[in-house]
Amino acid sequence: MTRVKVPMVLLLAAVTAACSVRIPAMALVAASKAGGAVERRSSQQPSGAAEPRAVPRAVEQHSSSSRLTRTEGPSSTAVKSLPPQEDLRGAAKALTRKLDAALNESNAPPPPELLAELDATVAKLEASNKPDAAAYLRHVTLTYRLEGAARLPLAASGEALTQQLGGRVVASGEVRGKDKPVTFAFKAQAGKCYSTFPHLKASGSRDDEIKWFFYDAPKDNAALQRFRVSWGRRAPGLPTLVAEGACSLSAVEVIATAQLSYVGSSNGMRYTVLEHDRERLPTALQLFIEPMASDSCDVKNWLSLWTNPIPGSVLYGEGVPVMPTALAFDSHWSTARSADGRELRVTRDALSVAAPRAMQFARQIQTQGCPRDPRWAHSADGLRIATCWAGLDSNFKSRFKDVNRQQANATDIFTKADANRASARVGTAYDSAADRSCQPMEDAVYVKFESAFKKVVDFYLATPVSASWNRAEALRSLERGERELAP
Repeated sequence: MTRVKVPMVLLLAAVTAACSVRIPAMALVAASKAGGAVERRSSQQPSGAAEPRAVPRAVEQHSSSSRLTRTEGPSSTAVKSLPPQEDLRGAAKALTRKLDAALNESNAPPPPELLAELDATVAKLEASNKPDAAAYLRHVTLTYRLEGAARLPLAASGEALTQQLGGRVVASGEVRGKDKPVTFAFKAQAGKCYSTFPHLKASGSRDDEIKWFFYDAPKDNAALQRFRVSWGRRAPGLPTLVAEGACSLSAVEVIATAQLSYVGSSNGMRYTVLEHDRERLPTALQLFIEPMASDSCDVKNWLSLWTNPIPGSVLYGEGVPVMPTALAFDSHWSTARSADGRELRVTRDALSVAAPRAMQFARQIQTQGCPRDPRWAHSADGLRIATCWAGLDSNFKSRFKDVNRQQANATDIFTKADANRASARVGTAYDSAADRSCQPMEDAVYVKFESAFKKVVDFYLATPVSASWNRAEALRSLERGERELAP
């Protein structure tokens, strides 16, 4: 058989001609029926490819200096391709690193040009059909702006906070003093919610901090429904951004108390108090809100938190109403306190704003017990019981100290046995004294909690709390967005 040599140019021309032959539609149908696979390459996405991204009008109108993509069709339009998702992820990470570094390097607000770039990245994510990533980055941007507002001089700080959260400023100022409580006061009105972003005026050390903060209403503590909003993870060296708040059920004078720790002597805490109508509490605060009772012995305050909840604070999970109490910004899991007193570990997927068809309350309420240190007691029952326990501990302090020393100095099995028996006798005496004094008071408070728990069950069986917006889905969206932007 004779081989014929074909010039390479002719071969390429033949292949090109063969590839340009159009396959009639009927032939495609026939091939499909015959079990053959005919691949059509047009404007359709190949199998497994990402969904086409929406192109914003602004991108279409800008210059054509970058690569253009032509779409097939009778009226083909050239549009500018959007940045790849990897580029947007990298841009977001680079910007947050720069912002964190800027906040660590000085006490000034974050650079506005970096915040503008972050806004532009959010817009690009939205245009790229990435709503979850855009929502996550938008919330991160809000935290930077709130941080920046807190770092401004007092006069400008209030205006900047209201620009981000609305409401009006009712109090602002600066308090000084470290390693001891410092206070400021304002008047709260019924049906209003108040939030404060306490912030150290300067940072002289990474150990500088606001150790604790609490709203007190001496004349009616049960009237204050306290909450905290924490945005969780921050860059090393930056304190957690926290809003301290309370919704008031009646007109009361509020005393805010904090304890500061810092190096030097000229530092202090700046504060600005915002007021919102209760029904208009910003969703930015509701998203990570953590309700707090005045103390673990305040039955009246506890009952109001469940039957007249702070907006957005009640969700449903594990078949019962729950209040997330440790909801980290970037965590899939959180701790939640159920209406029957249990502490649950729940995922964001398990949370819902819709009540379950059948509630699954426990038969008895679980309580935490009353505080034993008067510093953390605020209700009448709490103060009375904490004072009792503190007095009892004081009476037995020297006796426990003696038997502890006796146990520490025991050198053989006989002296150790004697020390252990002495310790047991003191322990028994302590328990007997508690059973005669403090424990009956705690038991009486538990009976009050049982009665209040029945009211909570009846309330949710008759009129479950409904939400004006889907907080649970918003939390899931942030989690998905955080994963999309994760490296």
